[in-house]
Amino acid sequence: MKVLVIGGTSFNGLALVRELAKLGHDVTTLNRGKTPAELPRGVRRLFADRTDPAAVRAALGREDFDVVHDVTAYRPEDVKLAVELLRGRVGHYVFVSSTVIYAPSNLLPIGEDHPVDRSPQQNEYGRLKIECEDLLVREHRERGFPATIVALSMVFGPHNVLPD
Repeated sequence: MKVLVIGGTSFNGLALVRELAKLGHDVTTLNRGKTPAELPRGVRRLFADRTDPAAVRAALGREDFDVVHDVTAYRPEDVKLAVELLRGRVGHYVFVSSTVIYAPSNLLPIGEDHPVDRSPQQNEYGRLKIECEDLLVREHRERGFPATIVALSMVFGPHNVLPD
């Protein structure tokens, strides 16, 4: 399977790249090239800053991918560009979101049907992730863009970039 990981050189993305390569997938990463990482043999690296659409367009060329895992989209502009460039060129797009989007609850665990927190108390990161999700849901409903949203909770482990 031909897989693109947007990000892929730190923490969750790096673990994903290593696992995909271990399973024998044809893995490519797309990132700024600022984070040094020992990637498995055979993983191809493309470089572009996603805030520069022309650079991302040039880096991707006209390639098609079976799956794109986007672990570094934090703003609606990131997702909008990915959708624009990948429409018709990807079998499935996986957006990594966060459980920070959900309203607080005293009862755990919560499910995907739990209310999203669109209140003024929502932090900027959560608000932007919600906007990214809204964009993807709209693209899927209106244009059939093949997307899945995966909301990660607090993740800990090797190469954690979050403060203790």
